[in-house]
Amino acid sequence: MPRTALLGAVAACAAHGAVYAQAAPAVASAANAQSPAQEPSSQDIIVTAQRRSELLRDVPISITAFNSESLAKTGVTDARGLMQVTPGLNFQQFGSSAQPLIRGIGSTGGSVGDSSNVAIYIDGVYQPFQAANFLRFEDIDRIEVLKGPQGTLFGRNAAGGAISITTLKPSLNAATGKFSVGYGRFNEVELNGFVSTPLSDKLAVSLSGNFTRNDGFRRDIFLNRDVGYLRSHSVRGKLLFEPDPATQILVSGYYRWSNDLSSFGNQPLNGNTVIRRTVPNILLANEPNTSALTVENVNQVKVYGGSLNIEHDLGFAKLTSLTAFSNARQFVFTDSDLTPAANLQTKINFGTDMVSQDLTLTSTNQGPLSWLVGGTYYREHGFFRSNTFGGLFVPSDSPPLTAGRFIPDVDIKAYAVFAELTYRITDRLTAVAGGRYSNDRPSYTGTTIVVATGLPNTAAQVSPSESFSSFTPRVALRYAVTPTLNAYASYSRGFKSGVFNSNGLQVDAVKPETVDAFEVGMKGSLSSVFSFDTAAYYYDYKNLQQLSFGTTPTTLILRNAAKAEIYGFEANVTARPLAGLTLRGGLGYVHGEYKSFPGAQGFRPTTDANGVPIGGNTSFIFDASGHPMIRTPRVQANGTVAYETAIANGGKLTVNVTGSYTAKMYHDVSSNTVQPAFTVVNGSMSYTTPDQRWRLTIWGNNILNETYIAGILISGTATAVTYSKPATYGVKLGYMF
Repeated sequence: MPRTALLGAVAACAAHGAVYAQAAPAVASAANAQSPAQEPSSQDIIVTAQRRSELLRDVPISITAFNSESLAKTGVTDARGLMQVTPGLNFQQFGSSAQPLIRGIGSTGGSVGDSSNVAIYIDGVYQPFQAANFLRFEDIDRIEVLKGPQGTLFGRNAAGGAISITTLKPSLNAATGKFSVGYGRFNEVELNGFVSTPLSDKLAVSLSGNFTRNDGFRRDIFLNRDVGYLRSHSVRGKLLFEPDPATQILVSGYYRWSNDLSSFGNQPLNGNTVIRRTVPNILLANEPNTSALTVENVNQVKVYGGSLNIEHDLGFAKLTSLTAFSNARQFVFTDSDLTPAANLQTKINFGTDMVSQDLTLTSTNQGPLSWLVGGTYYREHGFFRSNTFGGLFVPSDSPPLTAGRFIPDVDIKAYAVFAELTYRITDRLTAVAGGRYSNDRPSYTGTTIVVATGLPNTAAQVSPSESFSSFTPRVALRYAVTPTLNAYASYSRGFKSGVFNSNGLQVDAVKPETVDAFEVGMKGSLSSVFSFDTAAYYYDYKNLQQLSFGTTPTTLILRNAAKAEIYGFEANVTARPLAGLTLRGGLGYVHGEYKSFPGAQGFRPTTDANGVPIGGNTSFIFDASGHPMIRTPRVQANGTVAYETAIANGGKLTVNVTGSYTAKMYHDVSSNTVQPAFTVVNGSMSYTTPDQRWRLTIWGNNILNETYIAGILISGTATAVTYSKPATYGVKLGYMF
C-alpha cells in the first residue's frame, strides 16, 4: 500500500478510542468498586495521556483505554492479553523478558540497562526491569495504551509508545471494597482483594492483594510431571492525606513475588537442538507445551518499591512532585541444552535498583492558552551474574563451550526538562507544541571469572561510559468537526537512549534509536449509539538496536543494525444498536520493512549433504534490506459482542465474547522462522445480584485452543520456543461494597 495513498485516505478517519476507560467527571477511583463499572460513551472518556485529565476525543494521540470492568469481560488478566484487544500492539517475550511492540517498534535485547522502547508506567512511575513486566491486573483502575512516540511528556525509551497503568487509590468518601475467588483449569486458584476506608475527613487508606497458583499446563515427558506452573502473590498499600482543599499527598508501596514458568518453555522448535548430532535418538519434546529436561526450571522475580506523590494547587497552576524507588531481582535456573542430556545448565542472578524524581507545573486557567513545564531525574543501577555449567557435545572440529562466569554492572544517570503549550486558535482549531531535552549517561563495568582460579580475567575487563543527548519535539493541530468529533494531525519524535551491551563485554555503546512519526486521524462519535476512530501514520525509524548471537550461545552482540520504514492505519468502531447490546470491532494494518540492513545475521537449520536437518542452526550474514520487520504482523483485528439484560428477580445477566486475529509474522530477520496466523477467542457469562454486590462469572480463555509462539530464542545451538497457554476455563465469585 503506497504511503501517499494511505496518508491521503485519512480524511475519512474517525477516532481511536475503544470505548473502555474511565468516565467523566473524574471521581475517587475506589468509589468505582461500589458497583460494576458502566462502559461510557466516547464523549465521556477521561485520559491523562498529556499529564492532565482530558476527554479522549480532545487528545491528538492514538490511545486505547480500558477500565478494570472491560478488561475482565474480555478475558484480559495480564499485560500479555492486551494485544488481543489493541490493534497495533504485539506482546512478545525474549527469554524471561517482557517485550511489548507498538506498530512494529519494540526491543530485541533484555540485558541489564537495556530497557524496552515501549515504556511501561505504573501510577506514573517508570518500570525499567523487563522481567518484572509480565503484570497481572488485580487492582487496576484504568490502562492507557499510547501509540506512537511519547518522547515529549514520557521521555526516555518511549520511542514506540507507552503503556500507562493506574491502580485504585483510597477514597475519603466511604469504605469500599471488592473481593473475588476463582478456580480454573490446571487447578488454578486466584484470590483478589481491594479495600479502602477513610480514617478521618482528611485521611484514607487502601490495601490490595493477589494470590495465584496453578499446577502448570506443560508436561515434561522425561521428568514425567506437570511443569510450566505459576506461583505469585502481591500486595499494594496506599495512604491518602488531604490536609487542605489545595493539597493532596499520596504515599504508595508495593511488593510482588512470582515463580512464573508459564513464560519459560525451554522446548526445541521442531526438535532443533545441536545435541542431536552426538545423541541422534535422544528424547525430544516435539509436541507444543511439552519439555524433556533433566531438571525443572526456575524463574523467580521479586519486586518492591514505593512512591510519594504530592499535588498542590497554586491557583494559576498545579504543582506535582512524584518521588519513587524500586528494587527488582530475578533468579533463573535453566536447562539450556533443551534435552535430557546433562550437558549445559545456566544460573543467572540479576536485577536493578531505581530512584526517580519528577516535577511538573500544569496550568489551571480556562483561557485559550494552557501549558505545562517539568523536569525529571532518573538513576538506575543494574547487575548481572551468570554461571554456566557444562558444555555442548559438538563435532570434534568445533570447540566446545567453555564453562565460566560473567559479571557486568551497569549505572545510568538521566535527566530531562520538558514543556508543552496548547493554544485554542479559534473555537474549533487548537494547536499543540512541545519538546523535551534529555541527557542520558550510561556507564558499565564488566569482566569474566576464570573457573579454574576463581579470579577475574583482567584482560577481558572493560569499564566504558558515554553521554547521549536528544531533543524530542511534538506539534499537533486539532480541529473540532462537531462538538463530539475531532480531526488531528501531528508530528513527534521518539528517542531510545544509547546503551551498553552488558551481555557481551562490548566497549562501545550503541547509538540512540530515533523515530520521526507523522500521524493523522479523527476521534469522537456521531451519535449516542455509534462512535468510531481511525488513525494513519508514517514512521522514519533510524539506528535500530539489534541483538544477535555471536560465535557461542552465550555471546550476544548489540549493534545499530538498520533503518526501517513503517506505515499503517488503525480503526475502531463501537455501536449500541439495542438496549444492552454493545458491538465493537478493531482493525490494524502495519507495513514494517528494513530499508537498510546490510550485514544482518540470519539463522537456518543446519543440514547434512542431503539437506536433512541434523540439529542446531547455521549462522550466515546477508543484506536484510527489504525484509519485513520481525514480530510485526501485517494485520491485527478484534471484535466483541457484549449483551446485558435484566432478569425477573432484578439481577443482571451479562454475556461477552471477544475474538482476536493476528496475521503471520517472522521471528528472525532472515524470515526463516514463521509464526502462522492465529485466532484467540475468549468468553464469559456473569450473573449480578439485584443489590449489585455479588457476581458469579463463568469464563473461558483461548476457547478454540489455538497454539502459537509466545516467545523464541534462536542461536547456533538451538531454537528454543515458548508456546501460548492452551484453552482455560473456570468460575469466579466476586463481592463488592
